[in-house]
Amino acid sequence: MPELNYEMKNLDSMWTRIAASNKIEIVCAVLEDEIIELKKQETAEDHSTLATESNSLSALIKVLEDRIEELKPHFHSHKRPFNSTPAA
Repeated sequence: MPELNYEMKNLDSMWTRIAASNKIEIVCAVLEDEIIELKKQETAEDHSTLATESNSLSALIKVLEDRIEELKPHFHSHKRPFNSTPAA
């Protein structure tokens, strides 16, 4: 498995307060970090790369951004923070 060696600014910024965050906020932070990395990859691609690969990255970025927008209204809809155990 390849080593993950990129920054996760959004997740890192909430790590100290993660117990007070709900699962949706954590998921969005991770998705936002993935979007940042995909955008870096998209801009770093060689010009010889097929246009379809670039279009695929753009499409994936759009899907993730749309998912985040769909989840944001639910940030505070859960009363309990995510603590790795299902709510009873």
